[in-house]
Amino acid sequence: MPHRHSRHDPFGARHTLWFTAASGVLLVLCWALGGVTVDSTGADELLQLLALPVLLLAAWRLTQAPINRTVAIAWALAAAVMLVPLWQLLPLPGALGMAGEARAAITADLATAGASMEGVHASLWPRATEQALWSLLPALALFLAALTLPSHWRRRLLQLLLALVLASAAFAFFQLSLPDGSPMLLYTSWGRNFGGLFVNANHQGSALILGGVIALALFIDARRRARD
Repeated sequence: MPHRHSRHDPFGARHTLWFTAASGVLLVLCWALGGVTVDSTGADELLQLLALPVLLLAAWRLTQAPINRTVAIAWALAAAVMLVPLWQLLPLPGALGMAGEARAAITADLATAGASMEGVHASLWPRATEQALWSLLPALALFLAALTLPSHWRRRLLQLLLALVLASAAFAFFQLSLPDGSPMLLYTSWGRNFGGLFVNANHQGSALILGGVIALALFIDARRRARD
């Protein structure tokens, strides 16, 4: 995993160490507290606030270093993801914004209730779209932070993420041995499943796939570095 800072760190070893530690703490907190898929909670808002200093510092670090092709592509991908909710929050002309059966039905329902739609946006539910935008902040902060780190510190973050995946899977196996009603069964709304720290077992499956990809990448990187 080559990187422009792998041989020389223009920010200084101590600064990068503390920045890596802050990114690691944010990663652990996101893994432990994040993941709500329906309603935003205080934990989500806390993570978004904690992501702001990491995001700002990562952006500053990126502006202080030469931008190569890889970083430029990464910037473009991050911007494209953020633009999805942003453009849905832009105000639209009334005729264009109210086109379509879904919007006509919403307008009719509001009129029946004696209310009206305040402004017209591409999103049918602007408040939820705005929440989705803010929910991207922790992931964006960690993504940009990883771009600024030397390769050996980036490997440490990947190893930390892999450890979190394995810990969650181990906890899920442990939960299978517990009796019904145990307080260690964190989420039982959908019955007992291989959820671990996740409400939805599908999220656990996605984490295991992510862990497999990371493990393969770390293995390939280790083999390349051993040959060098």
